[in-house]
Amino acid sequence: MKHLFLPLLLLIPVAAWSACPSWSAVQAEKQITALHKEIKHHDDLYFNKHSPVLTDHEYDALKAQLQSLKHCFPELTLPAVAEENAEGQVDHRAFMGSLKKARDINDIKKFLKEAGKESILVQPKIDGVAVELVYQNRKLVAASTRGTGDRGENILDAVKQMPMIPKVLKTEYNDIILHGELFARLSETVRHSTYSSARHFVSGHISRNELDVSSLDSIEFFPWRWVNSPFESDKTVINTLYSYGFELPARYTDLVNTLKEIEKIRQTYSKPSGEEPFLMDGIVLKLDNLELRKKLGWDSRSPAWAIAWKFASDSAVTEVKGVDFRVGRTGHITPVIQVEPVAIRGETVRQVSLGSIKNLTGKDIAIGDQISVQLKGAATPVFGQVVLRPEHRTQPTPPDPTGYDAFSCLELKPGCEEQLTARVKWLGTRLDIPFLHEPLIKKLMLNKIISRLPDSFKMSEYDLKQAGLNEHSSKQLLMVLSTLHMASLKSQIRALSIPQVGESRSEKLVAHFKSWKKILNATPQEIAAVALMSVEQARRAKSYLNAPSIRDSIEWFRRP
Repeated sequence: MKHLFLPLLLLIPVAAWSACPSWSAVQAEKQITALHKEIKHHDDLYFNKHSPVLTDHEYDALKAQLQSLKHCFPELTLPAVAEENAEGQVDHRAFMGSLKKARDINDIKKFLKEAGKESILVQPKIDGVAVELVYQNRKLVAASTRGTGDRGENILDAVKQMPMIPKVLKTEYNDIILHGELFARLSETVRHSTYSSARHFVSGHISRNELDVSSLDSIEFFPWRWVNSPFESDKTVINTLYSYGFELPARYTDLVNTLKEIEKIRQTYSKPSGEEPFLMDGIVLKLDNLELRKKLGWDSRSPAWAIAWKFASDSAVTEVKGVDFRVGRTGHITPVIQVEPVAIRGETVRQVSLGSIKNLTGKDIAIGDQISVQLKGAATPVFGQVVLRPEHRTQPTPPDPTGYDAFSCLELKPGCEEQLTARVKWLGTRLDIPFLHEPLIKKLMLNKIISRLPDSFKMSEYDLKQAGLNEHSSKQLLMVLSTLHMASLKSQIRALSIPQVGESRSEKLVAHFKSWKKILNATPQEIAAVALMSVEQARRAKSYLNAPSIRDSIEWFRRP
């Protein structure tokens, strides 16, 4: 057990130290100072203004990056980062630190190895607000937020209005100090509030000048430490607190001895049943033996006898390495952020689509920024927010959007590679042309085989082999091309990307005109009436159909 005092830095989720940036001392100092300033700003938002804008994961990533850079540039003399930054009003009876966080299962194995045969308590890591409650002569006399760890904000008046928290204890002990978590019970009141999360609900209501008594009804307390406990076992503490009216720890505490037991509990908590009254973001492991806890004490600002193991995050923080601009078949420009590869839920994310140039400029994203990325749905990477904008950042230069529309890049010319590729790829998808995928299309364009849309129909087996397609696949592709005149009229219409003509309007045109000849001979007014579109939209569609590249494609469809 004597080695359980592990250095705190071993358990901080620090970025790879082996990848130190090749900066000058001046650059490094500016970056570290900027990070330090940013962290202090977010500390102020969280602890003083109760309006955080970063998730815990995003905040932890900032601090981890700061620690990593300090490791890379140890010669720099820079201020330390305070763990907390709240303006405390009340001195705590006992210091309130924060738990060390395990980076992965290996840190948990180390913790268990050092614990030896000692029993371990496992509890949910509740997403709430850490507070200290003090009872003297059985009565609640003080309540304060964690704040700096030494001092916190006085919230006694608010806590006294919370019916779920005992104000008088039936106990023989005259002096009881409890540390624990205030959390918002997941009731309708909380779900339909204007606060962004249950934790913000608590922070907002306990700091209001005029207390909302009805909302305080939804707030409960989960004690996770009886500081001056007279017992030798935390399990005894939990049972005793149950008799005082603090029932939750008895319901949500497991006594374990093996990693297998811990993993099973974590897995269960990571998929809430809906019956839990609180939100959780992980589990907490701590030694049951209180005498041993006293001997081990604290490591920096964290107890050496406990560790938090958070659930796998759906997000990560990474660096913007570049921005590509991809022009779609209709001329829409999509910025795609290239990021430092990062793993989220077992998936490696290398790029994130932003949807539009407006999103890129509106969110002020530049190369060198630290951004958060989330996985949504079927493992789709989604941009979260900019976590840090360093001094050394490069603004990307998007192409001029006025140069691209539904009529542009019907032929290959400078700046048209992306859009023409997208047009051919779409055509292949709508007409079920096998193997006509992006890599092959780009190779055919490079070999000057495809420079117009109708060139996609006139390739030879030699052309395809030169582009890297094997003989069997080449023959399959050419066979489909030779039968495109037999494809449905609707598929042919959709394949040409006619402006304003989607699935529904294609069906209407086919049902009424039934052939290319009648569509081409129809007036804009007739097309507008049939397809339920404006005459101006119909004129644009007719103009598109008369473009040489499109007319040549239609002639291929019409051949016998």
